[in-house]
Amino acid sequence: IRTTPEGSIEPYAGKPEAGDINDQRLFTQAGQEVATNIE
Repeated sequence: IRTTPEGSIEPYAGKPEAGDINDQRLFTQAGQEVATNIE
């Protein structure tokens, strides 16, 4: 059941901005250091 008119809400309001998928530091393993000298 739709309780609001279609298109009346912003589904991503209040959410953090998406990360850069091409950033090599996006996916890391817990407890391991991340390389910071990537160019």
